[in-house]
Amino acid sequence: GEPLFVSEAPEAQLRAIWATIFDLMFRVRTLEKAIEQAKDDLASDADSSTLMRLKSERDSFRRDLEMKSWQADSSGSATFH
Repeated sequence: GEPLFVSEAPEAQLRAIWATIFDLMFRVRTLEKAIEQAKDDLASDADSSTLMRLKSERDSFRRDLEMKSWQADSSGSATFH
């Protein structure tokens, strides 16, 4: 579908979009805390695979948040394009 502009979107769709954005922000913050812990763990375990996986996942969520076009479908699910 076509992207919705805030002024055109019904309230339910706006709520779905904001809920999705909030969820992504929460996930990024949680991953940032896990990354800090993984960095601390490197002192005792030189395996950096967990740290790299966490960073990759965090960066993916950050890219999702930076998307400029958000949409909510008729079921109330929000997606980005």
